[in-house]
This record gives sequence, structure tokens and C-alpha cells, in this order.
Amino acid sequence: MSAQRRRKASEREKLRMRTLADALHTLRNYLPPVYSQRGQPLTKIQTLKYTIKYISELTELLNSVKRV
Repeated sequence: MSAQRRRKASEREKLRMRTLADALHTLRNYLPPVYSQRGQPLTKIQTLKYTIKYISELTELLNSVKRV
């Protein structure tokens, strides 16, 4: 692989990782403070797991309201 192709591939990967980091940051902003651990930033996995949990909780809440 030429040096130029490696640089381009590296730049694409950096952009991909930056986009992923931005998306995770956005998700963290939507999570209630109860999910953060003593002010420490959540890991990628924690962010995804807590987001799934939070969506499930919101879904249950909406479903319970529909039943009433």
C-alpha cells in the first residue's frame, strides 16, 4: 500500500472515530444524570447499554399511560 493510500485510509478512520465520538456524546447528553457515575464520563459500552435501558424505560412508561 502506498504512503498516500495509507494516509487517506488513516484520515477516513480518524473521521469515522470522530463521528462515533460525537454520536456517543450526543447520546450521553440525552441520558438523565442518574446514569452517570459520580461525574465520570461513561464508556462507549456503558453509554450504549444505558441508552437501551433508558429507551426501554420510556417505552414501558408510554405503554402504561396508554393502558390507563
